[in-house]
Amino acid sequence: MMEHYKYSLGNVTHLDSTITFLRHTADVIAVFRDKRKMTSPSDDRLTTLKEMLSYLLKWENDINSSNVPAKERNSKLLSRECMDDMVSTIVGFTEMVKQKVSMKGDGYIVPCQINSDLVENFFCQQRTYNGSATNPNLWQYSHTVNSIILGQSLSSSKSNAAKYESAQPMSCNPFKKMKLTNIKNIV
Repeated sequence: MMEHYKYSLGNVTHLDSTITFLRHTADVIAVFRDKRKMTSPSDDRLTTLKEMLSYLLKWENDINSSNVPAKERNSKLLSRECMDDMVSTIVGFTEMVKQKVSMKGDGYIVPCQINSDLVENFFCQQRTYNGSATNPNLWQYSHTVNSIILGQSLSSSKSNAAKYESAQPMSCNPFKKMKLTNIKNIV
């Protein structure tokens, strides 16, 4: 759509960087909406994510090393929080895929099933338990983690994470009955 708008304006170049950003963004969205399995660390979709990461880091480096006054730099870049989120999402997802597909057996990742609902629910519960404490100490944090683990599930039935069995944080049963011989081996 932006390319058509640029074409309608004639021979202009001031929209080129915006169009490049939108292309990269659309490619990243396509990766995370993809329903096909990722079974290899050399999957083309991971290359797409790495290209976006390279683009973002180059953009930030170009602005920071330019003659743009410090006050104007922030207006020419993504916010620090957004940049950190993008970098951690791309690096974390890429490493997770590499680790999962290198496992013995049928290791794969389906990108559209990956979401952050469990993490968001966990931190929401942390804030709820700690009241107005925006910077809990280690004891408060540990106590809250134990309460969350013992008291309730991390995934809400209202979130899209509840649909997938693999999204459950503790899908194994640690209290499964063991034969007496297995207990002797533990001790």
